[in-house]
Amino acid sequence: MHPILSVVVITRKGGPWLDRCLAALADQTAPPDHVVVVANGGEDFGLPGDVERVLAPVDAGFAAAANLGLFRHPGTQVLLNDDTEPAADFLAELLAAVAIHGEGVYQPRILFADDAGRIENTGHALFPDGFNLARARGQAAGSPTGETTGAFSGAAVLFTPTILPAVGGFDEDLHSFGEDLDLSLRSLRRGHSIHHVPTATTLHELGATWGRTGTRKVF
Repeated sequence: MHPILSVVVITRKGGPWLDRCLAALADQTAPPDHVVVVANGGEDFGLPGDVERVLAPVDAGFAAAANLGLFRHPGTQVLLNDDTEPAADFLAELLAAVAIHGEGVYQPRILFADDAGRIENTGHALFPDGFNLARARGQAAGSPTGETTGAFSGAAVLFTPTILPAVGGFDEDLHSFGEDLDLSLRSLRRGHSIHHVPTATTLHELGATWGRTGTRKVF
């Protein structure tokens, strides 16, 4: 029997990508106990009856919205962007990895939604000056990569039950960029590994919210 498992989905716009994400979660071979959608910006749109809705303040930012959802239920937490579409065995593969490695942070393999044969990222690599870069981006979907990563991607990640209560949530001052790197570093400093789980895959429409490029991302 797996621990209590919640999936938190952050959305700003709702729409077709959120619908696809929720449909993929409904088809999981290891169904979650809770699915929570945080509407970042307070927009109230229709959701399936078994999905919990949390309305975040207008322009709360990704970090604040994620914290609202992640601390709603105790247990294992999976955080997803609404522009992800996890494979049917996504949660089962993550939980299988947790059963092997124990407490920690778990990074799935994220594939481009418009080219599922290529990796969008497997977490982030860190440079000595703190700059981070998407790990394995552009490589073939089945490419071998290391078992751990320097930082996780906020687009899709699992936290076991002790991580967030001990390390804390996302730094809300960081709003919508860099919050995943910051929480990664705080987790690593407390001795928690960030495991890469290549068998847990999800599609990701990179830049669906803010665009793939732009002045805000550069800033």
